[in-house]
Amino acid sequence: MRWKQFFTPVKLFNADEAKKFITHTPSEKFTILDVRQPLEYQTGHIAGAKLIPLGDLGDRLNEIDSDKPTIVYCAIGGRSRVAATVSTFRTVPWTKSAYMPSARTRFFFIT
Repeated sequence: MRWKQFFTPVKLFNADEAKKFITHTPSEKFTILDVRQPLEYQTGHIAGAKLIPLGDLGDRLNEIDSDKPTIVYCAIGGRSRVAATVSTFRTVPWTKSAYMPSARTRFFFIT
């Protein structure tokens, strides 16, 4: 990772904004990305979320449709913030992305 990526701006959604976006946008028009570990995902996740643990994200970015907005989340927020930032520095031309630091509090939207 390059250190400058941590200064890349990404949009932050709080839980209400994310819920509104998810509720009012057809599910085929966006991706929900869970960057937690498999056991955390099995314990509970947002319906329709795709699991790609943060440590695997660099090798699996091709699994995410770069033409769709992506909402990224984790348990507390650190991993989702890094995931949203890393995605903007890859060759994958994500045009919309965000992250949610905590499933309980905020979403970040990759735009």
